[in-house]
Amino acid sequence: YTDIYGTVYITIGNAGNIEGLDNKYIEQPKWSAFRNGTEYGYGTLTIIDNKKMLWKWFVNSRGQMLPRDDFLLCNTIYGYSKCSNQYN
Repeated sequence: YTDIYGTVYITIGNAGNIEGLDNKYIEQPKWSAFRNGTEYGYGTLTIIDNKKMLWKWFVNSRGQMLPRDDFLLCNTIYGYSKCSNQYN
């Protein structure tokens, strides 16, 4: 995202589907960063301190939950400061 003071929304929908996996979609809108209909998984949000939160996305691969993606969100209420790539 490019607006450091904007609201961040994280939406995942890969918790499972009784009909099975699906990869048929309508055309992907510009606001949609990623699509995947071939894996199930879940996400976690860890509050590190009053300035940082860590989002992690895990996928189920052959019965094992594997980390697939993560990113660090920084609180800008104290003014802009670059997020460190370090999670602590």
